[in-house]
Amino acid sequence: MKIEQIKKICQGECPICGSEDLEWFDSDNDGETITYNFQCNECHSEGWEWCTLEYNFTIANKLINKNEKLSSI
Repeated sequence: MKIEQIKKICQGECPICGSEDLEWFDSDNDGETITYNFQCNECHSEGWEWCTLEYNFTIANKLINKNEKLSSI
């Protein structure tokens, strides 16, 4: 049996049949990318979804004394 790999941009969908009915398994994070293993419940293909980790923003909680006004972020 020959296996053909299909690479397609289709986040959350099966690249073979387009179904969103995927069963997700383990993931792997190398600090730059995270890989999710899946099996499609429609066509039963198996594969991996690759995502790039990207910095978005930082949030911090500031302690406020009762005499200080709240400021918006």
